[in-house]
Amino acid sequence: MSILELLPNHMNWLNQRFAVAAGNVANIDTPGYRARQVADFAPVLQNVAAELRTTNVGHLNTSGANSSTFNVEYKPSNDESHSKNNVVVEDEMRVIGETSRQISMETALYRIFHRMTLSSLKVG
Repeated sequence: MSILELLPNHMNWLNQRFAVAAGNVANIDTPGYRARQVADFAPVLQNVAAELRTTNVGHLNTSGANSSTFNVEYKPSNDESHSKNNVVVEDEMRVIGETSRQISMETALYRIFHRMTLSSLKVG
């Protein structure tokens, strides 16, 4: 999998992570709600050699599987409220902040790749 295939995959993971954390915050007062989290992205990286591959000397390989759903699991937690809810607002806000920063960084990377592509296509 090339870096051009990895970025959209990681962006999908970040979007799902953001949505799950937001869902946890939204259910903070729901009795019995158990906080959830998206499984780590690290196993995907272990199976990837992040290198650019070519199918033709002049073309980059940008096709590939793009997983849009990642495993969502219950968060292990010892903190439970009297209503058996284990959402910790501080933890969820930390996850949302980290995810937001990563999305901003990856959006900047997309812009860089887009500009590089456009500049390589300019003739003259």
